[in-house]
Amino acid sequence: MDNFPNEPYIRGCQHRLGARRKDYGNAYNAVFAVLLKLTFTLLPDGNMTSSSQYFKGKTNVPGGHEFRYHADPDAKLVFTETSKPHGR
Repeated sequence: MDNFPNEPYIRGCQHRLGARRKDYGNAYNAVFAVLLKLTFTLLPDGNMTSSSQYFKGKTNVPGGHEFRYHADPDAKLVFTETSKPHGR
């Protein structure tokens, strides 16, 4: 973060409750400076859901999401060497 002081970033914390993880964070240097709440839930069938909510003060801001991820038993895991983001 210190190398790119004008770029948006999030600082927050995580709470784990069994198969559920909740992340809370504040967005800094973002046009929409908000509180971000993310929830990830591992379902008994091996699938996962994720959802997000955005708040400006105590007001819910449109733009959240809700996804359901399906576990593919035939998927192959491929590891590659990571590279630096473009321009850095």
